[in-house]
Amino acid sequence: MSGLRYASARRHVVEIVLLKWLLLFALGFLAYHFLVRGRSKRRIRPEDGSVRMVTCAGCGVFFPERDGVKDADRVFCCEKHKDQWGKSH
Repeated sequence: MSGLRYASARRHVVEIVLLKWLLLFALGFLAYHFLVRGRSKRRIRPEDGSVRMVTCAGCGVFFPERDGVKDADRVFCCEKHKDQWGKSH
């Protein structure tokens, strides 16, 4: 009889160990899915033909770089802001 108890107890221990490994694997998979794969889906990737956005040095508004007015190393959204910047600085 003691041989059956030993075999039953041993099988029970093996089942618990396998269950722990399965649980760890499932938790690892979920962590990978939410931390690594989820991050890559949220990232915005520029497509071909995307437009570079810049900030106006005068008012701080964002606009496409191609629509801006450049003055040395600064970009402005309009001539008015470029002139105001030149007078105040």
